[in-house]
Amino acid sequence: MTNNTINIDIDALTEDFKAHCKVIKLGCEYPGYTGNEKYGIISDLSYEQITERYAPIVECYLPFVLLSKDMGEVFAEFNRNEDKFCKRMRRDDVYGFDDGTTERHNIECCVPDFAEALFRECFPQQLVEKAFALLTPIQQSRVKQHIFGKKSFAKIAASEGKAKNTIQESYDAAIKKMKKFLKNTLPKDTPYSE
Repeated sequence: MTNNTINIDIDALTEDFKAHCKVIKLGCEYPGYTGNEKYGIISDLSYEQITERYAPIVECYLPFVLLSKDMGEVFAEFNRNEDKFCKRMRRDDVYGFDDGTTERHNIECCVPDFAEALFRECFPQQLVEKAFALLTPIQQSRVKQHIFGKKSFAKIAASEGKAKNTIQESYDAAIKKMKKFLKNTLPKDTPYSE
């Protein structure tokens, strides 16, 4: 056998190994890993089959941990998710998705809010008071806390021992009720009357 045929056999064996096995570095997958095995090989083949069939290739990976294809898919899915969320954080929102965070840091991107316009002298005070009087005491309290107290729905929910969604739905219903009253009372050309 010449060196050329040995190289061709090794190349073919390497391609076959890549088709049936995937090598991972355990130190990279598990930061702080201190075991004797430095590599993991993901394959449906047994440990013996791999060491016999691919002896010249796996000798540099010995000792290794054998992992099934299912375990390999878990690794791949984890890495895809990590990559996806990392890209999303870099691309979309540097502040996170907490209630009101974007609005606090980017006030110029916020659309004027009907609820806040209600109480900023955009409407006749008597009408606003009549609309506010239509609300239940709980709705009045939540509107006051959110608009004047600048409390987030999460903070109001925590103080009342309720779910955030419950508070937000109650607040939205209150604003909708006030808006309906003003829509029916104000002239058609007034802002927010549509």
